[in-house]
Amino acid sequence: MGNGVNTNIEALHEIKDSLVRFQERIAPLQSELTQAFQEIDEQLSQSVKFKMRQLEERQRRGTDEGRTDTFACDTCPGRIRLLIRSDTTHCREQGCNGTLHRVHTDRTYSSEQRRKDMDELEQLRQMVNNYNQQKNEFQHLFASFFSSEAGNAYRGIASLASCISILEQYLGTTISFDAGLEQDEAKEKTLNASATNSLDRATNGAVEVPLMSDLSDSFIAKLPHSRSAAVHTAYAKAPDYIVSAINQHCDKLRCIKDTEYETDCYGHYVLNRYGMRVKESCHYSPMEHHIAMHNDMTDAEYADVLQHELGHFIDDVLGRPSTGDRFRQAFSDAAARYNTDTPHGRMMLNNMLDDAFSTGAAFDRNITDIISALTHNDPVVVRRFTEEGIAYYRHQNDYWDRQLRDGTNAGMREKDSFANIFAIETGSYRISTNFAERWFPQLSKALRDSIGGA
Repeated sequence: MGNGVNTNIEALHEIKDSLVRFQERIAPLQSELTQAFQEIDEQLSQSVKFKMRQLEERQRRGTDEGRTDTFACDTCPGRIRLLIRSDTTHCREQGCNGTLHRVHTDRTYSSEQRRKDMDELEQLRQMVNNYNQQKNEFQHLFASFFSSEAGNAYRGIASLASCISILEQYLGTTISFDAGLEQDEAKEKTLNASATNSLDRATNGAVEVPLMSDLSDSFIAKLPHSRSAAVHTAYAKAPDYIVSAINQHCDKLRCIKDTEYETDCYGHYVLNRYGMRVKESCHYSPMEHHIAMHNDMTDAEYADVLQHELGHFIDDVLGRPSTGDRFRQAFSDAAARYNTDTPHGRMMLNNMLDDAFSTGAAFDRNITDIISALTHNDPVVVRRFTEEGIAYYRHQNDYWDRQLRDGTNAGMREKDSFANIFAIETGSYRISTNFAERWFPQLSKALRDSIGGA
């Protein structure tokens, strides 16, 4: 019997040693597993956003067509016609503290359809919550497997079995995107949209716990106080050379302020077609040495747009490397690669667009604006975005073709490409950075050489 006990102990030790060897072999794959989860998370989240945009577009079309200029109060019987942009305003009846709501007709977007769309969105949210719960449970069990199984074989095997079970549920997560859509909208979509623009990032799993970056206190002090945490978080993973450049030159930036209302040459406010004052766009002013940002943006969008505007600032304080020989040559080489006047250029452009739509890079406005600049809004690009049903963020050609007072080209294509690459490098969104390295690596290298060398 003693020999039997010893044999069992030896067997358990062998199991323990086998698990340890298994851990050593599979540990390097843990980072790949984490990266795979991140990619699937991005793809799933972006696909849900695509579905929500479809529903919101249907609601917008119906709402716009059924929009009236009549407003009704939610407190008193008051009704009034108003030519304003917003759908709510304060009641005009004396002594009433109610709110006026725009009256819409139900001809094009009925209350019943609104209810169905809201139910569908709620189902999507519940599905994503269930998915996240399964993923988190899997990751917890997977981690516990490597922290406890070597000393307890049965617990390790049980944890691994649970991991496999949850992973099967995880991999079985699917979404149908064509339910309830019109025939022309029911185009098959796959879970492949990973890079997002700033508006999507604002509602697409933004980091809840603020992170700290290496941005200097001097720079942070130039921000509106309410934006400090969001900007720190956005720059927590930014490359050292970008953070160093900002810290080194931030004394040349006067402030980062809220945008102001536009005025004409007589000092009068510029009004839109609804009679409302218009705010200037987000921008960096090389004359005033400040950055102006919309104060109504979400924190995530604010931080995202700021990355681009800081690219313009760094370009300015370094003496405009974007229009220097090195970056101009890099831009010229990249543009020539996609020249549709040649068979090779047409092939390369189509290959790049295929990659952009299959990986989701087409959803990143920094990426699409670079494509706009490189191709000068080639009709092939415009047509492809239209066919894919994806918004094409770009500048118009009259902006790209701006000239200086002496009649020479102002270099807007190079300047904005510099700022866009700067934002892509800063954000470190894997899909976008990898796409830039594949299709216009000379721009990324020229940027790093310009800033790092400075």
